[in-house]
Amino acid sequence: MLFIFGAENEGRVCPLPEIFATETNKQYFCYVLPLVLRALEADWYILVSEAWATSSTRPLKENIAVAELPLDDRYEELVAVVVKRGQKAKLFHARINNTPERRLVGEWEEKSDIKSRFVVDW
Repeated sequence: MLFIFGAENEGRVCPLPEIFATETNKQYFCYVLPLVLRALEADWYILVSEAWATSSTRPLKENIAVAELPLDDRYEELVAVVVKRGQKAKLFHARINNTPERRLVGEWEEKSDIKSRFVVDW
């Protein structure tokens, strides 16, 4: 996962520490992030990550993770959450298409209903 932040027309990129990748430590991220953004005087941030996705309803019905589905039933996506201070978060996603030579990012789409919580005030 990448964390990109900035003020006005400048931006910086930094990988998020692996400590926030564990379920136990994710809860602390919402407390640490505002402190970091204030200290850096950032006006916006973007979180970028890869994720498994599916069009199947099986994970919801069977309460399983998408990563547990067979490869034929899932695909990779690139996900970007864009947040400007004091505004609603926007989520964009693009399918990652694999070819024998390389991985290609498809067309970006905005997802209109974000159900997760994101830090919007700092």
